[in-house]
Amino acid sequence: MSQGQPVTTVNAAGNTVPTESYDTLRSRRQRAAVRVLEARPERPPVVDAEHRALVAALDRHDAEEALDVLDRHLPPVSEVVSAPDRNRSQEPR
Repeated sequence: MSQGQPVTTVNAAGNTVPTESYDTLRSRRQRAAVRVLEARPERPPVVDAEHRALVAALDRHDAEEALDVLDRHLPPVSEVVSAPDRNRSQEPR
């Protein structure tokens, strides 16, 4: 899924509040993506499949499946995001 797709989806709602919130989280999302790739370089094909499964569930209006996909997708990301930052540990104090 391209970087622009989620932004387009958020903007499509026509409500500026979620759009602004989404924009403020951009750097956090980018840092999380970098950490995932550094910690688990095998993840991109898995992430792609999870994103596609989520879109398919949403297209079918299958909320239960969409939530199941999210449950499988998000825990690995939260584990990586909460891991110590390797670059910070290497910075001189």
